Amino acid sequence: MSSSPSCPVTRDFSDQVRLLLHYRQWTQEALALASDLHQPLISRILRGSVWPTLTTLHRIAQALDCQLKIELVPNDGWRPEVVRALERRIKQETEASPAE
Repeated sequence: MSSSPSCPVTRDFSDQVRLLLHYRQWTQEALALASDLHQPLISRILRGSVWPTLTTLHRIAQALDCQLKIELVPNDGWRPEVVRALERRIKQETEASPAE
């Protein structure tokens, strides 16, 4: 777990967890018990004062009956489907070219 000042990623994650806690009518303590984490850690995560490890994120997601999805979205307009299409085209061209 690394300490860091609040950033958009931690705020977004914290907001999502808070919404799910409200939706499920859970307390931080209930989430802590369900995720096998300590309540003070849950509190620090929700305040954005720490960034949890991937393992901790996964435990929270499982406890909230959610999928944990982490993705990189390029800022330059590249979309994953464009990248996959390009990879397929390169693979096809490579397979079609005669072996040297």
